[in-house]
Amino acid sequence: MELLRRIWSRPAGALGILFVFALLYWGGEHLRRELWAPDEARFAYVAKEMREEGHWLVPHRNGEYYAHKPPLMFWLINASASLLAGGEINSWTTRFPSLLGAVATLWSVVMLMRLWNRGRDDGAAALICAATYLVYKEGGWGQIDMLLCGLEMLALLALFSQDAKASSGRAFLAYLCMGLAVLAKGPVGFLVPLLAYLTAKIAARETSDLRRWHWVWGPIVALALPGTWLALVALNHPPAGYLDELLFSQNIDRAQGEFGHREPFYYFLTYFPLDGLPWAVLLPFAWMALGGNEEDRALRRRLTGWMVLVIVFFSLSPSKRNLYILLVYPALALFVASAWKGFRETTHLARVRRALAWFPPILVGVLLVLVLASPFLPGLIESAGSFGKGSNDELLETLETLRSVPFLTAVPGLVVALVCMAASLFLTKPHPRAPWRLASLWAILFATIGGRLLPLFNDHKTPKELIPLADAFIPEGGRLYLYRLNGENLALYTGRRGQVLHTADELAEVMGEIPTGLMVFEDRVWEEMKGGLGAGVTPHPFRLGGKHLIAAHWSGASEGGDTQVGPPTASRWVQLSDKPWQHPPDEPDRSQPGDDSDHDGRRDVTRPMGTAIDAGPCHQQPQDSHEDPGNPPEGERDRRHREKVHHVPRGKRVPVGDFLRAGMANDHDRRLHHVKPFRFSGSETPDDRALPDIPWTKPPESMFQSVREKPVAYHQSDRQHQKKPSS
Repeated sequence: MELLRRIWSRPAGALGILFVFALLYWGGEHLRRELWAPDEARFAYVAKEMREEGHWLVPHRNGEYYAHKPPLMFWLINASASLLAGGEINSWTTRFPSLLGAVATLWSVVMLMRLWNRGRDDGAAALICAATYLVYKEGGWGQIDMLLCGLEMLALLALFSQDAKASSGRAFLAYLCMGLAVLAKGPVGFLVPLLAYLTAKIAARETSDLRRWHWVWGPIVALALPGTWLALVALNHPPAGYLDELLFSQNIDRAQGEFGHREPFYYFLTYFPLDGLPWAVLLPFAWMALGGNEEDRALRRRLTGWMVLVIVFFSLSPSKRNLYILLVYPALALFVASAWKGFRETTHLARVRRALAWFPPILVGVLLVLVLASPFLPGLIESAGSFGKGSNDELLETLETLRSVPFLTAVPGLVVALVCMAASLFLTKPHPRAPWRLASLWAILFATIGGRLLPLFNDHKTPKELIPLADAFIPEGGRLYLYRLNGENLALYTGRRGQVLHTADELAEVMGEIPTGLMVFEDRVWEEMKGGLGAGVTPHPFRLGGKHLIAAHWSGASEGGDTQVGPPTASRWVQLSDKPWQHPPDEPDRSQPGDDSDHDGRRDVTRPMGTAIDAGPCHQQPQDSHEDPGNPPEGERDRRHREKVHHVPRGKRVPVGDFLRAGMANDHDRRLHHVKPFRFSGSETPDDRALPDIPWTKPPESMFQSVREKPVAYHQSDRQHQKKPSS
């Protein structure tokens, strides 16, 4: 223990210990939770495209420049991938910059405690900071804000540390960190820490420390890094509009709320008590505790000025997100840790502290009970509710989602968390008022939620349903087409390069040029596509988190080899119908076993399967261009048959002369079961070996409405005897 204290007393030793602590604290979530949309998957995909395409100066997304963020985060993700994973960009390497930012934040808190003569509580301050809700959340998330916070904290540490004695070296490091922060998230990386420092010094009445020369040359140092990057971008012929959007739209328009997230001016006042749990509850007691001597009051004013500046600065903009004020919470940890030993032991404080200490084990116990009851809860809720037709669809869908989450696998982790909390309460019983007693309980709670519970939802937060479709319908080197959708997470998980199609004309052009492909769009777009471009594709609806998406594939090679785009015509294609199949009046019935004639290049279905097809006038289609009135050689005839029947592309609109089997699950819910081209003669069974298995998906119910008036050519490749659709 004495050796550990010696190591901790040194700045480098404290940094090493905090790094190991961060690995243990956030490592479970970093390794077990996959990359979720929107930010994590987006940053990973942009970094991956940067690596594969060599766009090291101008980040790109789906082949288009990405001006929303400067490149530092993407550089660090690629550096982490090279050093830690052999170049692979995964959940660990994507979140590693956030881990570095968290370590920098905790180390800065420790060093500021020592700088302000609170060194005996420096470890408690670091643990309090780590056990703050928003700090834990952002440390486990692959976002820029934790990295930004770490750089800003290093800048503040360097500025405060050169107050007692002017140091050009420390001031240089401060502005260097600000420059890196600008490369991470733009001008806020320079403005916020500098203004926070100024406000803190003015509030503490320490204006004499502001008489330094670094105000002259420091901003030049801070802007040198982003300025060098911008100069290199300009010299390398950036895409048209990139610099304008980066420098103006992403700063001025975002500050005016043009990019969304518009919230009222008091937004941060409502989030601060929640994101600052549990320590925001103790802030009034800490304020009173730091009112004793002048040194305590100066520290109170300094930290208050820091916190108020950050909140006010971001409140001035209509665009607000709770993570914008992440820099407030290290100051909150410094505030509470510095005041802890001066708390006035009142009845109210004792009750609050007792409630905060018992909340984590009680919550974990409740979660354990709910997890054990998870197999039965959805059914009980559903039976207790009143679910009329067309009502509570969202609740029913949520219950269906909960049924598929493997909650029971979290039982061991929750049990271990309860044991650790019990051990913490037992070991700290001699010191019931110690700050690390309360902090350890909340740290265990957060680590359990992040490392054990959140990963349970990986399958619902990642587009795994899309992977087999991409493997089946996107050729080698092909692209995943994203119609009116950015979809970085979709391209990331399928391993295909994304391409955004903004208009219907762009989509029609792609479908006309690419014989087989896959696109993804939001379900609301399907209503616009039906009867037009949508008639030539097969939809596969799926849900990604709270979004309802549709993956649609097309295989548009026509009989003559040309791609057919748009709605099918009744004179050429088989259409689904709710009427029984009948032989056309002028079509001979060649359905006897052994009759393998092929006089006109077509074969007939010998018997319908379920509700079959309505041939309509399709039997009058012209003969294939390669057909000969005479009898072709036997080898040529077999070749034609294989090309015509066995190698029909998946999803092709099939001519009536080819073989089609259409089955309906039942007439009540009218779900499409399967439609496949196949060879069928006499007693033979359908031969679909040439068609790979892909998951069953339920098409929209609207495709079965008014089939005769608006025929739709849907062909769902699936197993022959699969009866139950997968979720």
